[in-house]
Amino acid sequence: MQIMKNCYFSKRYGMEITEATTKISSKSSTLRGCVYINCFPKEAGGRDKRVSLKLTPEECLSVSLGMMRCINDKPVKTVGLIVHQVEGKTAKSCLGVKFFTVNGVEGFNLDFYRETESSDKVNYSFPFKLDSFLHAAKFLEHLSMAMCFEEFESKSESGSEQPQSKGQEKDDDPWSNQPFPANDDDIPF
Repeated sequence: MQIMKNCYFSKRYGMEITEATTKISSKSSTLRGCVYINCFPKEAGGRDKRVSLKLTPEECLSVSLGMMRCINDKPVKTVGLIVHQVEGKTAKSCLGVKFFTVNGVEGFNLDFYRETESSDKVNYSFPFKLDSFLHAAKFLEHLSMAMCFEEFESKSESGSEQPQSKGQEKDDDPWSNQPFPANDDDIPF
């Protein structure tokens, strides 16, 4: 099985953008597409210190559009894109973008910030050149469309039947239930 994922690295940190699926609820077997942004230090054991942000396809597109807006407008201050409040906890995750100029070199930052109830703070900042930043924005845009699905467990796997359209029988021709007029007299115009 292939999955779409891409990694970006700064001097100190790594960032992985990948597709995934999650259950709609704990009792449901229906899967829905989502996107994870995983941030980690590049030091030994850094993958164990990984921090993840799960995005819905809509949020993923919002991040992509915010990145494109940053490329076009080049705001100096950080533009917040996504703020997640973790249910049942006072943890907060934020994702932001900003344009910067250092010693005449222009670039873009994708900043990930998480603060937890125990006052632990995690801050990852990823500097990008224009081409890499644009690639990440387009990759997120592509994933936002690719992950718009729901997958149902089939009867052979779970013992329950997959949902079907109203009035459609299991082995019927899919075109037989289309609302075509029986004859020309039934056409309203």
